[in-house]
Amino acid sequence: LLKTIDSVRMIVKNLAEKTQGYAGAKIPSLETLFVMGNHCLDAGDKFILNVMKKNPMTSVVTNANLEKSPTLVEAMAEDKDIVKSAEYSVPDDKNPELFHKILFVSATIPSMDFYNPGLLNGLEFYDNSNKKDTNLKEADIQGTIKSIKDEVDKFKEANPKGVVVLLSHMGGRLSEIVRENVPQINHILNGHDHKNLQTNVGKTS
Repeated sequence: LLKTIDSVRMIVKNLAEKTQGYAGAKIPSLETLFVMGNHCLDAGDKFILNVMKKNPMTSVVTNANLEKSPTLVEAMAEDKDIVKSAEYSVPDDKNPELFHKILFVSATIPSMDFYNPGLLNGLEFYDNSNKKDTNLKEADIQGTIKSIKDEVDKFKEANPKGVVVLLSHMGGRLSEIVRENVPQINHILNGHDHKNLQTNVGKTS
């Protein structure tokens, strides 16, 4: 993970050095956003939470059920970079007085009793079940949908023109179900099903 972060930082640094003008000058550093996938939890929740606390990145845990996640709540108290959602202001490329708001939310596949049985003792996602993701239906992920919708609605109320990005490790089919229920999402960066494709559905890419 650290090697990946360092590689991306170097790429962005090299691009910034080649960039002339306002945009390059106004973005001094790269913010790394991390979202847990099921394999991130193969060594248990305490291990990955320790990684999240020690490494220079913002970890987004939108569909974590904090009422049933004492270890995560403790980690969030120790590290302000573990958050339910992450909001940024990006400068306009033509008008230096104008900034655009972007909200990042996340979705981790909730089937931890299927993928990592017995390994999560202080962290639980909404809709945790013993079902493989291919067997999950819309009715099975209502908690995840609500947790994302709550964050998006709050953001959109304050920033009607703001952009919403979902960082999803649920697979394309489940991410599309989330999009259907939260149509304000502008972009979805999706993982889990190991497919290389790009689609546009409604106003969402």
